[in-house]
Amino acid sequence: MSNENVQLRAASPYERRLAIREELGFYNAAALGAIYEFADSAFDVSSAHSFVQPLKRCIDKYAYMGVVLKGKHTESPVWEGVPNIKLNDHITIHHQAAGGADERTLIENALPGIVDAKFTGPSPPWRLVVLPLSPKEDKPRCFIAFAISHSIGDGGAGLAFHHTFLEALRRSKGTDDDFNVVVPDRQLPEPFDTPERLPVSPDFLRSVMTSSVVGDGTWTGSKVFLDEQEGLHTKIRVLEIDSRLVDAALRVARSRDTKLTPTIHQVIVRALSKVVTDGDVTNFASQTAIDLRGANGVGLEWGIYVSGHAASHARVDTSGPVSDEMWQSASSLSRKLGQLTGKLDNQMIGLLRFIPSQKDSMASKLGTTREGSYALSNMLAIDGGAADESCRITKMVVATSAAVPSAPLSFCIISVKGGSMVCTVSWQPGALGCPVDKEYSFVDEICSSMEADFAIFPQLLES
Repeated sequence: MSNENVQLRAASPYERRLAIREELGFYNAAALGAIYEFADSAFDVSSAHSFVQPLKRCIDKYAYMGVVLKGKHTESPVWEGVPNIKLNDHITIHHQAAGGADERTLIENALPGIVDAKFTGPSPPWRLVVLPLSPKEDKPRCFIAFAISHSIGDGGAGLAFHHTFLEALRRSKGTDDDFNVVVPDRQLPEPFDTPERLPVSPDFLRSVMTSSVVGDGTWTGSKVFLDEQEGLHTKIRVLEIDSRLVDAALRVARSRDTKLTPTIHQVIVRALSKVVTDGDVTNFASQTAIDLRGANGVGLEWGIYVSGHAASHARVDTSGPVSDEMWQSASSLSRKLGQLTGKLDNQMIGLLRFIPSQKDSMASKLGTTREGSYALSNMLAIDGGAADESCRITKMVVATSAAVPSAPLSFCIISVKGGSMVCTVSWQPGALGCPVDKEYSFVDEICSSMEADFAIFPQLLES
């Protein structure tokens, strides 16, 4: 078998843009993490050997885990398959010092380092980071973060990985001392963002070029910047909402003809209306991630199927609960998102092929106004398995590095069925438009406001 990389196919417009974004230092990595619980008290969550077999199963199943992008700093990069992978380059065990910190704090402290670690060298751009939580209890537990370059997959790809990884752990026959993996010969799947699959009408193209949800009264934090010496760093807060409150929010939302994601938008807008003190701010612009797997007729499949929707939200009076006007806004947004997730034509992702130079386009954003106030991605609720299984997932966390040209705040949300909803709030230091030493208190106030609003939903069910 050859020890040379094998050329597979050219990168698509979206893959090129995501790769250029990382090459410019405008983005680092995305991570989907999960707390795994094992029924076998002898399972060693502190040993990399415990995770070799399930990783081999994932590499065998997912072609994107065995590729690198050649010429990713250019406008015409090409995917290449690698002949082998050394897993000791891809598995990291984080041993925490004793100190009694709770699990949420341990994970929150670990996430910035996980999403900001750059992918360098000749190996595929992904890594597994294991954070042992209770390694010596009857049911050992650990947090496992799967971090990837966004150019090889989106959040759905991370979900596909954890689904396969969980099944492989259940079937694992013990530790494995062989960290070398021979990558099978195979083709890389066709990219999602082809012109045939994502047609764009002239009217849609024209409307996007001539309109914007960001205006003079929109809060967008600071101008787009990147410190050339320091590079990009990410700050993260983790917010957890009890399942009882999430269930109440879902039921209230249904009674108001909307869904959870548009409701969360209203909760965020209320929080921003409280903490942004600039009286000239009249509205907030959101960016919502949209998964197009359903519209494309595929299930939990690896790839990049994400598009987006931008919307404007008027600043609101926060002296009372969510108003009728806000519920109407949530209902309207719910219908719009439903329409967008059900079709492939005239999607924002389809516009990338009309950009002549992804690098020039991205670099030109430095010094300009940001594209929105905040970004929201809700990956909904995932089945983590039953309590009597040999291995199950009890909680999930999704986080990304800050994105230099994008909105100053990013909210990433995910749940495990029957469990709490976890929201990570990430930002680039200096992007919020307030003193850097005040940023944590600024974000903590947002989180407190969101918690308070979710706490009210059970009362609304009774009214």
